[in-house]
Amino acid sequence: MGTRRDEISTPVGGHARATASAGRVLVVSSLGATLAFVDATVVNVAFPDIARDLGGRDLATVSWVLNAYNIVFAAFLVTAGRVADLLGRRRLFSAGIVLFTGASVLCALAPGLGWLIAARVLQALGAAIVVPASLALVVHAYPAEERAHGVALWSAIAALAAGLGPTIGGLLVELSGWRLVFLVNLPIGALALVLARRTLVENRAPGRRSLPDLAGACWLAAAIALVTLGLVRGEGWGWTDPRTLASFALAAGLLAVVLRRCRWHPSPMLDLDLLRDRTTAIANLLTLVGAAGFYAYVLCNVLFLTAAWDYTVLEAGLALTPGPFVAAAVARPASRVAERLGPGPVLAVGAATWAAGVLLLVEAVGPDPAFVRAWLPAILVLGVGAGITFPVVGATAVAGAPGDRFGSATGLNAVARQLGAVLGVALVVAVLGVPEGAAPDVTPAFDDGWRLAGLCFVATALGAVLLGRAVPLAPAAAPAAAPVTPAVAPRARAPRPAAPAPVAAAPDADDDALAGVGLLADLPADVREQLRPLLRRRLVRAGETVLSQGAPADALLLVASGRLDVVKDGQPAGAVGRGAVLGELGLLTGAPRSATVVARRDSELLELPRAAFLALLDRERSVERALLRTLAAQVAALPAAPAPASPARSGTLAVVERHPTGLHDALLDAVAHELTGHGPVARLGPRDGGTDPRARLDALERTHGTVVLAVPHDAPEAWRTFVTRHADRTVLLVDADRDPDPADARTAGAGHLVLVDAAPGGAATRWRAAHPGWAHHHVRRADRSGTLGRAARRIAGTSVGLVLSGGGARALAHIGVLETLAAHGVVVDRVGGCSFGAFVGALLADGRGPAEIDAVCFEEFVRRRPASDYTLPRVALARGRRLRALGDRLLPGLVEDLPLSFFCNSADLQSGELRIHRDGPVADALLASSAVPGLLPPVASHGRLLVDGGVLSNLPVLEMRRSGEGPVIAVDVSSRFDPSTARPRTTRPRRGRAPEDADTLPAIGDTLTSGLLLGSVAELEANRRAADLLIEPRPDGVGLLEFHQLDRAIAAGREAAERALAAAPPPGR
Repeated sequence: MGTRRDEISTPVGGHARATASAGRVLVVSSLGATLAFVDATVVNVAFPDIARDLGGRDLATVSWVLNAYNIVFAAFLVTAGRVADLLGRRRLFSAGIVLFTGASVLCALAPGLGWLIAARVLQALGAAIVVPASLALVVHAYPAEERAHGVALWSAIAALAAGLGPTIGGLLVELSGWRLVFLVNLPIGALALVLARRTLVENRAPGRRSLPDLAGACWLAAAIALVTLGLVRGEGWGWTDPRTLASFALAAGLLAVVLRRCRWHPSPMLDLDLLRDRTTAIANLLTLVGAAGFYAYVLCNVLFLTAAWDYTVLEAGLALTPGPFVAAAVARPASRVAERLGPGPVLAVGAATWAAGVLLLVEAVGPDPAFVRAWLPAILVLGVGAGITFPVVGATAVAGAPGDRFGSATGLNAVARQLGAVLGVALVVAVLGVPEGAAPDVTPAFDDGWRLAGLCFVATALGAVLLGRAVPLAPAAAPAAAPVTPAVAPRARAPRPAAPAPVAAAPDADDDALAGVGLLADLPADVREQLRPLLRRRLVRAGETVLSQGAPADALLLVASGRLDVVKDGQPAGAVGRGAVLGELGLLTGAPRSATVVARRDSELLELPRAAFLALLDRERSVERALLRTLAAQVAALPAAPAPASPARSGTLAVVERHPTGLHDALLDAVAHELTGHGPVARLGPRDGGTDPRARLDALERTHGTVVLAVPHDAPEAWRTFVTRHADRTVLLVDADRDPDPADARTAGAGHLVLVDAAPGGAATRWRAAHPGWAHHHVRRADRSGTLGRAARRIAGTSVGLVLSGGGARALAHIGVLETLAAHGVVVDRVGGCSFGAFVGALLADGRGPAEIDAVCFEEFVRRRPASDYTLPRVALARGRRLRALGDRLLPGLVEDLPLSFFCNSADLQSGELRIHRDGPVADALLASSAVPGLLPPVASHGRLLVDGGVLSNLPVLEMRRSGEGPVIAVDVSSRFDPSTARPRTTRPRRGRAPEDADTLPAIGDTLTSGLLLGSVAELEANRRAADLLIEPRPDGVGLLEFHQLDRAIAAGREAAERALAAAPPPGR
């Protein structure tokens, strides 16, 4: 037996969705359906009062009060089910309750029979909306293995409601007349609306949907009305009268029209595909036949008790009461037995019992009242038969429907039930034929009515043997998504050695320093000796300009130590270090300098004047060969296209502790460990430098890829100054509660701020303002291992970045991706996103796991629907106030205070520029990033009007790569229109137009979302190519605002992530 969805579901790591239990959904949904089914029979006992109060009409005329309700109810059930699939079942459920309750008030106010019949039509239309939406909500609430049981319980409640209708009606008529029968719906309807708002969650059918066949529903209603007219008037007109024959003929013609429309309409009145399944077709046929017998004997019983036994309306209602209670009692065990044995044997027994009950009425009940001896046993047997048959046949009719057609299947079964009601009432009226009390002994006429019902039950029992077990059909589109399952506990990263990375001792300086310098190292020793007097040593300070773009080329420069940045046309063009040759092209061609070179740190250069260089080239062929080899190596190292910035994984890295934190050595160990994957790492501290720290540093750089310069808080000022001038990059470890030191402004170049225990609300902002352009990291003493490891990975350039695209509700697929990445042990250290992807990313950056993000999205976007505060579209369709409140409630802090590095983007509506949000209130940034033009108003910020960042860059991978802190995983859920999944045509092909022209039109949601991204297509492709791993979920059928499709989108994300990880192992593992 499966586990039922309870008050909290999918518990993972202490976080779960707060969802209503299936039982609560059943109760609330059934309350609305009860209103509809009670009113299908409650009017039966009010017939005499209605006839007397509204003009003394005969039974055939007054029967239209009941028939009009049943006809409209039956005709529009399937259509209403499709509308519920399209617009949302909770929404339609509530709308149907409002319509039903309002029409009930109109019924109570009716001054004449015509008014009452018209109001009953409106009431039936509301009921037709409520019933399929109600059952579809129940089906969605129960897990697949218990779905048949849930449907059986709903059917039992419906049968109980219909059975209690006469009893309730009798009580109300006795209390205050027939008008109270309708007025009582007002408070019940109001209660149902309140409970629906608090309990039910919106859901719709997955996949692409189309408008239902409203015209077909109208034709079906007309056909049923004509059949009913012929049946109820046939006795009076004559069965061969032209009017009777014309009614049946026109009905047959209209039914043919309906069936013809069902063959081509994309959302037909009757889903013929469902009826192709033998079990489903037989179950619906048995529903129709059984309902005809049920409604026939219910009406017959009421009229018999009031006409033959002269019971009052209240007495008649009470006499019928035992049957529904017995039915409710046996429904649950009967459905359990059917689950084990199959529906056929159970239905055969139930229908045979039903027929036995009717036989008791015919044989034991006579003109003289005998309630205990004759009536009560028959009613109890009828209750057993109804309690077994109705729930099981209803569950069987729906159990074989795929997930995307539950609403249609339940509507179809309800249509069969209501068609049976129409036929049963019409046939009873035809059989009885006279108003009650018109003959001295009416018992034989009622015996005929009961025999009619008995024949229906015998036919049902015989048909039950043809039933098999229901096997779900394949869905028409993509299968319905399974409920979200708990994320697998993420595997921890491989344990890191506790010991620090090995530190090499600094060797003595080489006697011949020239032999270790790039170009010179390739020269014979005698040629180096010739060069020695020609070379001039040049020491440059950090920040000093070495070469200027456009200046004359007057010398060749060789980098003996240090690191220098190359700038071309004002833009960074790279960095060079030990062994690099600068200015050679200008000397060879006579052209001016092509770039500017600035020392990143104190560096040593060897300068060879132009004349000496050219003379040496003419004299020594070895110099020419060495220069060609050096140039070839430099050209080979150039990227094919401009590459994003990346941290230098060679050179010097200073780890400077500004305040005593107790974390300096631990940070050094973590950084050194991460850097060892890129080559040997050496550490140089204040005690290791000796009397000539620059020489020792130079020696270490010759043999190691990276030298980490350790500066504890108590390091001598001389060592601190030396490190400041010789570090390629700087990591500043600070106590965030203290104020920045102006002395830190001397630190050259960009670097990393490691903020220890930064208090939210200003500490990080203050330090970032003092060090603009620096990356910042949050480290907590309470989680020193995890937070230091994250900082080290980012500093070393080994951290994994995750970029999440926008896409409205489709971006819920990101949650499935997060689950899968966690299950595969991928640790995400940086997050960026756009639109709704930014919202998911912000929750991740706030330290929330996939399970908690799932729970938040379910509560906020499925239950509360924050984008639904619609208004007159002067600025936008929605006000956006609920989204603002959501952001303030869930993420009230600043972007720079988030535990993980985070950014999102938006588009400036006035300048057309992309805005990157790395600081400021998180809620403001998210609202700007998700302000879809037209749907949400632009966000005013510092004189700008900001809208959804997807307009310019829906997948900002290049922005993530700009920091160069490691590989990037990108998740793109951008909607791409695929003609193979386009909705079918909604009309027959026009003459001269190819059918396929209509079949390749995108749905409106695809058109809107794709249109928004048209301007950023080229940008999107460039960003997709820049990702190290691209994951592409395809949550087809999930529209822009269809957040209720949460499970379907998450499943698509899981599947896409598994597929991508199987094809290429993820970076950072």
